Amino acid sequence: MPGKRGSGRLSPRKPKGTRRNPSHLVASWLRPSNLMTSDQQIVLLVEGDVMLRGILAETLADEGLVVLTAATGEEALAIAGMLDRQLGLVVTDFLLPFMDSLELAEEIASLSSPPPILFISGVRLERTLPGPVLAKPFGPMAFLEQVGRMLAAVQQG
Repeated sequence: MPGKRGSGRLSPRKPKGTRRNPSHLVASWLRPSNLMTSDQQIVLLVEGDVMLRGILAETLADEGLVVLTAATGEEALAIAGMLDRQLGLVVTDFLLPFMDSLELAEEIASLSSPPPILFISGVRLERTLPGPVLAKPFGPMAFLEQVGRMLAAVQQG
């Protein structure tokens, strides 16, 4: 049984009602009334792998960040266009379906107030990117430290 001792699971199941649902965060924070008055940092997470996207979104949300997720570059651009001047950071996988992350970065750079971009990648990159790269696999602490540094730099601005 999941969550019981001796079950082979590495961590116990969270009690009902404590798990955050990133899609719920997206739905609730895309209401204009929330977006216009929030001083919380908004992070846009772009990752094609649904499981990794969920894990990373939950990791960020557990730190008190507002997390919006996208599976593709096109979805990310739609969200970023609605949130111009409100995004604190974009975290994107280097390999995205349908749109190259460099194209995504160029489009985000054209916003009136472009947020910094953190690239995550499981492939060795031979090119210079317009933002730092966090190599996969990485642990939650390394991820949170890099995100924290980038958001702190935005606040100091």
